[in-house]
Amino acid sequence: MAAVTRGVQADAVEQRASVVVYVEGNTDSFDQAVIGALLSPLDVEVRTLGCCDNSRAAAAGWHASHPNYLFIADRDYRSNTAVEDSWSGFPDPEKWNLLFWRRHELESYFLEPAWLARGRYLKPRTNEKSIAKKLTDEAKRRLYLDVVNDVIAAVLAESQQTWVWPLPNPAEVPDEDSAWRALSGLASWTSWPDKMRQALSVTALRDRFDQTLADYLGGATSPVLGSGQWQARMSGKPLYHHLVDTCFAVRDLQERVVQGKDARGRVAIDLIQQSDEHWPADIRRLRDLVKQHREQLTW
Repeated sequence: MAAVTRGVQADAVEQRASVVVYVEGNTDSFDQAVIGALLSPLDVEVRTLGCCDNSRAAAAGWHASHPNYLFIADRDYRSNTAVEDSWSGFPDPEKWNLLFWRRHELESYFLEPAWLARGRYLKPRTNEKSIAKKLTDEAKRRLYLDVVNDVIAAVLAESQQTWVWPLPNPAEVPDEDSAWRALSGLASWTSWPDKMRQALSVTALRDRFDQTLADYLGGATSPVLGSGQWQARMSGKPLYHHLVDTCFAVRDLQERVVQGKDARGRVAIDLIQQSDEHWPADIRRLRDLVKQHREQLTW
C-alpha cells in the first residue's frame, strides 16, 4: 500500500520505496491523504513538499539523480500550454517529472455532482440535483473574483512582475462591472515600466478580461454545468469546502461529528475508494502512469 511520510526535509531524502510521489501541502494535507488513498494498491510513498515553488525546485534539482521521484502540483492559473507540456510523456527521466493538474487544484476534480452524489456521507434528501444547485450558486458568487485573479496571474506570468496580489474577497466583485473596475483600477499597474503599461492599456486589459470571462462561461450568463471552463479553472478549494459543509454529514466510527479538514478528506477518500469507473479521467490516468513507472523501474 502507499506509505505516507510527513515533514520531509529536502536534504534528508531516503529511497524507501520504488516510487516516491511528492504533492503540495504540509503535513496531513488534503492532497497527501487523497493521493495516498488513490495509490494505496501500489508500492509507492506519498510525501509533501509545501507550496508549488518547492515542488518545482525539488523537481528541477532531483530528477536526474532520482528518476523514481514524481511531483504533482496545482495548476493554479497556469496556461493550457504549460499544463499539457507537463502531461506530455510524463514521467520522463529527461524532464523534471513535474505534473500540473489540468484543473485548478486537486479539489477541483471533486466538483462533479454526479460523483459526489455517490458518497456515503450525504445528508438526508441530498442528491445530484441539489448538489449541482449549491455548486453553481456558490460558483456564481465567486465567479468574478476568479476571473480577475486569472487575468492578473496571466499578466504577471508574461511580465515576470510580482507585486500585484489577487483580490481576497468575492464580495468585492459581485458582478462584471465591479470586477472590471477592480481590475482596471489596481494601483500597481501605474508603477510598471512604460513598455508594460502600453501592453496593459485599457483596451488590452479589457480584451483579456472579456476573453477570460467568455472562456469561463462558454456562452452562458452564469456558471452552468457542462458550459465553459469554470469547473476546471476556478479555485476548487472554496467550492469543494462549501459542498462538503452543506451537503455532507460526516461521522466517525463512534458516531461523532467530523468537520472541517478531516471531513473534507473523508468525503474525498470515500469516493476514491469506490469503483474507478466513476473517477475523473485525470485521476485514473495519474494512477495508471504511476503504476507503469513503478513497473518500469523494477525491470
